[in-house]
Amino acid sequence: MATLVCRIPKDLEAQEGWPTDDLLEACGARIERSETPRVVEIGGKRFVEGYLESEIRQRADDGFEVLGRGRPNETKRRSFH
Repeated sequence: MATLVCRIPKDLEAQEGWPTDDLLEACGARIERSETPRVVEIGGKRFVEGYLESEIRQRADDGFEVLGRGRPNETKRRSFH
């Protein structure tokens, strides 16, 4: 199910795919984190972009590393404290 988060101002153009930081800010978003997964706050709600994709890449790299094949997706090893 899709939910309308905000409307894009008529004087701005949106490209297909993920919105730019500039477009998000023009729509009233506050960017909390720019790198993947990007995190923004819009209208008092926090949104995490691309979290599932990020998690899949992380787990794939964990598996590759166990096999001695490095981290081809270039994710960072998680530290558990």
